[in-house]
Amino acid sequence: MKKNTNYSNLPFDFTLKINDKFICQRYFNVENLNKLNLNPINVEKIIDNIMGCNNGNAGMLGVIPSFLKENCKKYLWSKYKPYDEDDRFEKRKENQVDSFRFEFRHKGKLLKEGYYECNWYPTAVRYEVNNGFKSNFNYNSTPDDSMFQINIREIIPTIIEEISSYLSYDYSNN
Repeated sequence: MKKNTNYSNLPFDFTLKINDKFICQRYFNVENLNKLNLNPINVEKIIDNIMGCNNGNAGMLGVIPSFLKENCKKYLWSKYKPYDEDDRFEKRKENQVDSFRFEFRHKGKLLKEGYYECNWYPTAVRYEVNNGFKSNFNYNSTPDDSMFQINIREIIPTIIEEISSYLSYDYSNN
């Protein structure tokens, strides 16, 4: 029997973009789906847990901002030279605003999208969020920066798990 590889037939998908350019898109299924959880309040919580920058009482970061923060730390520490006066870390135009967008769909219908400006991340981090291959984004990087790669595949299972846990939770038992 041939394995079904037409993932676009799966009911859920999410898309991550920067400046309306695709970074990744994944189709998936949710086991034990509780259709009551597809309400706007729960979907909003899902997006906050994935894209949020000030969640809960402690101001926790969502899955994607946490991932980018950790990669920022790695990048900045790898470039840290305490005695150099180097301003190469931000080479963007003053009026340029970069933004991440996360779109969450069910059966092709957009349920919710999350958006935030990401200029506080160094350009080498925010433009190298890809599938582990050389990015086609053009920014004024140094040769060292072009060697810095962020593999977004690391957090895709976490994103799907976060969505699945909210959509399969049974509130009637509480």
